[in-house]
Amino acid sequence: MERNRGGRPRHPDVLTPAEWRVLEALREGGTNAEIAARLGLSLDTVKTHISNMLAKLELRDRRALAAWRPEERRGRLRALFAIPTALAAIAKPLAWVGIGTAAAAGVTVTVAAAAVAVAVLLVVVPGDRDPSAVARPPLAAPEATSTPTLASAVAPKPTPTARPAPTATPTPIPTATPTPTATPTPPTTLRYNSYDTTGAVTTAGGYAFLTTAEVGTTTVVTTYEALRDGTTTSLRIHTSDVDDASQSDTFDAVEAGHLIEWKQADNCFVRYRVTDAPDAVAGVVSREFGVRAETYVFQGCQSGSLLAETAVSFTVAAELPLEHLGGTRLTSFAVVHGMTQLAPDGVLTLGGDPLPGTTIAVEPMLTRELTALGRSVPDLRTSDPAEARQLPYWREPMLPTDWRLAEVRSGYYAESPGYEASYFGPGGHLAVRIRGLDAFRVPDTRAASWTTNVGELIVREPRIIAGRPATVMYSPPGPQHHATATTEVSVYDAATEAWYIVHGGSGNLDLHIAIACSLFLGESECAQP
Repeated sequence: MERNRGGRPRHPDVLTPAEWRVLEALREGGTNAEIAARLGLSLDTVKTHISNMLAKLELRDRRALAAWRPEERRGRLRALFAIPTALAAIAKPLAWVGIGTAAAAGVTVTVAAAAVAVAVLLVVVPGDRDPSAVARPPLAAPEATSTPTLASAVAPKPTPTARPAPTATPTPIPTATPTPTATPTPPTTLRYNSYDTTGAVTTAGGYAFLTTAEVGTTTVVTTYEALRDGTTTSLRIHTSDVDDASQSDTFDAVEAGHLIEWKQADNCFVRYRVTDAPDAVAGVVSREFGVRAETYVFQGCQSGSLLAETAVSFTVAAELPLEHLGGTRLTSFAVVHGMTQLAPDGVLTLGGDPLPGTTIAVEPMLTRELTALGRSVPDLRTSDPAEARQLPYWREPMLPTDWRLAEVRSGYYAESPGYEASYFGPGGHLAVRIRGLDAFRVPDTRAASWTTNVGELIVREPRIIAGRPATVMYSPPGPQHHATATTEVSVYDAATEAWYIVHGGSGNLDLHIAIACSLFLGESECAQP
């Protein structure tokens, strides 16, 4: 474990966390300016990271850098520290460190570890030799604190305030596709036409959105902006629609966690997550549901007062499709999903603002103050799972049984108000990174799709994962598939106002979604039977 004690600490890895992120973005394709926009960095910062990596790794150009892998030195010398077996008991606390390309073939170097009188042997082999012939360093993992894995016997995780316990008997992670946690019910679409600005809602076809102040007073929402900015806290709707047909049965089936979509047009709608679904009250002709805006499109209703007499629809369902609201299918408007805003390709500047002259409306991206939890994140580097579990935002993932925690960084070391955990797969190679951090940039505005400079396609799509708004980034199959593009699954947790991001190699989107889901729910709630 290492804590920041002043000054700029050194990173023992061959690359720093920031350099790894730039490298991963470089592999996805794009110019330095495009990489800067995707990562929220300046152009000069991206150039500096790429230049530093080329120098460290002794590579000639960015193409060679994109193809570089830690386990493949491509003709260079490979060096690993190996602690002799006779000294294993003494050297157990020491970290295994890869030397990279600094030594020459056939050279043996003795190194004195600081504060520990232990000699270590530098083993050097030619880079074109089979990597399996080189002994790999063991990963530190306390015997009594194994990482939990997805299995049918795993119980659901506790609420965010509780710390989940690892499973006793790990079994392999399933490959089934995650599904929403709400009970599936077919969508029902209802027609209404009268917005009741009094809030009484006594006429068939009438409805009103309400906001409740801290003192308990309730008032009617009157503007389009208030429908989507968090002001709206409840929906009061008549039990009979515009045709005076009773919809009581439909409303009786609504449960907390379901969706109610209010729609005025294809480019003007808000999807609300139901937070409270009280029983009907005898003698009352309306129903009232607690709601929270989750997904919205505002191209056709950017501002102004709600129209009192206009046709709208309400669609009630456990979940509603999101596919057309992301990727290359998003062409005519921007969509805000949770705390992410996706815009069509060619709409945004490098900084995430709308390009001059664009006709697509985009919500301004703001940077808010850190929460108390975000401010409490310590500067820490550790490989001890018990210590990592004490970090703010920490959540325990369920992983394949042959994956192990390699290192956790937080605060300064993670270069964010949160943590970054690296997990190694078989052979000691990086399998996935998981981050949990304060969502201080809202909405986080991103392009829904883009094409690299060699014609490969990357997309972002909205999803619901573990009952929370999420986005996934990947390269879809087809003629424009990017074979080495990484995948990224980002889940927004409103309870902690935090992002949880799973970042891993290409071709494993379903696995990464399952891992992201497991940060909040048990296996049975994250995968189909």
